[in-house]
Amino acid sequence: MSIMKDILPEEEKWPRSFYETKKELSKLGLAYEKIDACINKCMLYYKENKHKEECVVCHHPRYKPVKPGARKKVPHSVLHYLPITPRLQRLYMSSHSCEHMTWHKKCFEDGIMTHPAHGEAWKHFDNTHTQFSSDPRSIRLGLCTDGFSPFNMSGAPYSCWPVILTVYNLPPGMCMQRQYMYLSMVIPGPKSPGKNLDVFLRPLIDELKMLWEAGIQTYDVCKKENFQMRAALLWTISDFPANAMVSGWSTHGLMACPYCMELTKSFSLRNGRKPSWFDCHRQFLPMDHPFRNQSRQFYNNRIEIDRPPPRLSGEQMRQRVEKLPNITFGTQSGKQKIDGFNRTHNWVKKSIFWELPYWHTNLIRHNLDVMHIEKNVFDNIFNTVMDVKDKSKDNANARADLELYCSRPNLHLVYDSNGKPRKPKALYTLTKEQKKEVCGWVKNLKLPDGYASNIARCVNEQECKFYGLKSHDCHVFMQRLLPIVFRNLLPKAIWEPITELSCFFRDICATKLRVSDMEQLESNIVETICRLEKIFPPAFFDSMEHLIAEDHSNAVDDRIVRLSYLPCRVAKRYKGYFVNGFKFHTKEYGNSKSTMNSGVWVWGTSNENDMTDYYGMLEEIIELEYFGNENKVVLFKCHWYDTTSNNGIRVHPRLKLVEINQKSKLNTSDKFILAQQAQQVYYTDFPKHPIRHSRSRVRGEWRAVCKIKARSRIDVPHLEEHDDNDQLIHEGPFQEMEGSISEPRTNMNFVEEDHDPLNPDFDLQEVDPKDLARPQAHLFDIAEEEEGEEEEDDEEGAFENLFSNDEENLHENEDNEISDCDDEIDYDD
Repeated sequence: MSIMKDILPEEEKWPRSFYETKKELSKLGLAYEKIDACINKCMLYYKENKHKEECVVCHHPRYKPVKPGARKKVPHSVLHYLPITPRLQRLYMSSHSCEHMTWHKKCFEDGIMTHPAHGEAWKHFDNTHTQFSSDPRSIRLGLCTDGFSPFNMSGAPYSCWPVILTVYNLPPGMCMQRQYMYLSMVIPGPKSPGKNLDVFLRPLIDELKMLWEAGIQTYDVCKKENFQMRAALLWTISDFPANAMVSGWSTHGLMACPYCMELTKSFSLRNGRKPSWFDCHRQFLPMDHPFRNQSRQFYNNRIEIDRPPPRLSGEQMRQRVEKLPNITFGTQSGKQKIDGFNRTHNWVKKSIFWELPYWHTNLIRHNLDVMHIEKNVFDNIFNTVMDVKDKSKDNANARADLELYCSRPNLHLVYDSNGKPRKPKALYTLTKEQKKEVCGWVKNLKLPDGYASNIARCVNEQECKFYGLKSHDCHVFMQRLLPIVFRNLLPKAIWEPITELSCFFRDICATKLRVSDMEQLESNIVETICRLEKIFPPAFFDSMEHLIAEDHSNAVDDRIVRLSYLPCRVAKRYKGYFVNGFKFHTKEYGNSKSTMNSGVWVWGTSNENDMTDYYGMLEEIIELEYFGNENKVVLFKCHWYDTTSNNGIRVHPRLKLVEINQKSKLNTSDKFILAQQAQQVYYTDFPKHPIRHSRSRVRGEWRAVCKIKARSRIDVPHLEEHDDNDQLIHEGPFQEMEGSISEPRTNMNFVEEDHDPLNPDFDLQEVDPKDLARPQAHLFDIAEEEEGEEEEDDEEGAFENLFSNDEENLHENEDNEISDCDDEIDYDD
């Protein structure tokens, strides 16, 4: 830094050292604290123990041995703590964020859950603590933590645990942004803190207690006044193992379920030697459900007559926790089991969160992370169906246990003449040819940019295995691809519940889930799990216990009104466009790419007054400019597929899986839509069943339709039009790889933009408005202007041509070369 200081002019205020830089930044009031910790995680050198030289529990020295010549002592372990109060105060002292901190009180509620403020837990907290909720500036927080390795997998193992707080007062598009997710501490490794997590959470809990009981005086820049800011922690979010660390209820053993607790019906597999939650879900079904009386389909010779376990209130839970004895923290304290552990309860400690005065009044205290659950479920299903060695739940021990607990003789082990056991092929596993078909299908799969990683690199076609799938890749597979992969390869009785499960995860992750549908969704999930229990062996459910735990507007853009006026004599064509959080490519431009960004779908209303989706492929992106300031309209010209039922489109009546006939074409002259109306979709073939495909006489022309959600946006209705959280990605045209794009068609007279598309300083070729064919609800064509022809200024004639019904040259050069799909699908198969 001193070298940079010498290079810059003398009047430059560049700091000369790192120390001066930190000194300047300290004026912002966002400093962090370094709190020494015992190397054995017994205690923090904090408050009354701040000046101690050794641990009061294990008597391990605080500092490392001093080396000769060293000027200061070095502690064995350090907790980096970032106080949350100054950062919460800055939210009200900044005009950029202050007005959004009361969004939760002003948000419109129409029965759709788009924010935690719409949930029952939030409303219950407000009704319980009326003094706190009377001021909309009171802050609600959520806490999440998980371990990660800061080094790559080849380095030494190291588990580091950040603790992050999220401010829920903000709109959904803001509270999930990185700048509003506050890192409060970094718990040092190299090993997981385990139940000793409470030792490191002590400074944060003390600060949260202060913010609840007394609050802190804060300046509100919007109202130009001081007020007493208070804050409350609503819940924690973690995966299932970390849930044990924050809640104190162990997630191992037969009583791992924090809902059923001591009333669980889990059992240990005799051969697999693992706890199984097989047939534990029928008790959550309605009392008159037919599954309850089936004695041969689930656990052998058992019917279900019990009701679900009662849900304990917060007060009842507090009474239980208060009876727990205090434990000694630290890795050297040995195994400390509370009397009755793994027999009558699974408590390992009294969580530090119970020190918060309001903790027992929270309707929900600990949430499970859907992403981790989704990945675990996907791994169970995919590895079992693909019969991956050492990862499948269908192994020899599972088949041996199946004979003990289920009545499925067709899956029992068969012994050869040498006494070696062999597994008969199950209906839920694929043959080697089918697995190769799945791997080849995934290898050739094209997904939109940014939607998932390059999944094709994770496929080993020779070994029929997948390597290195990321969590988001499993998310895409589970919600979108899994139903398509197994559509032709598995029997209907197996494929349907798997597809239903993927649909449930899709609904849970949606930002437009109706509050009134929550109870029905939970009931449907339980029924689907029961259907899976009738198919897979008990070992399949040795880690599935966590499974129980749209109003769209079709309003047309206001700029459609400008089509009634004459456009300027310039029309530009682009190869790509950013809109609605999606990156679109024209079909011609995207043919050579490994991703698919040319799929388009829009909402439409049929004559029967029900909603119909329209699907197509993007052919051209055209921009028209009208008179006025920045009056531009961008249109998408698409090849639209036929939406006639069973002819061009097929929709599964219950699972809503959509298939489109790629050879079909919508019988319409309206091929254009506004860019703002476009949503992105991608199309994919179905893996071919080797036997069915060889016997089929008719080539399949059907492809599966997969709608995607823009990862850069959160759909929240009734937000201000120009809200800061509503524009996360710049929208506009873009040009890439100019040399690889073919020349425009000869009957089109567009201007190809070879420079910065947002820079107006480039040459444009004029097009007479008379030569613009009518855009019949934004439909148009541009004819090539003949050389030497005089320009006509008859605006009335041009206006009539704009909306004429002349369809000459309308369907020229239609591009129907879309890749074929094999095997026609019959839902009654």
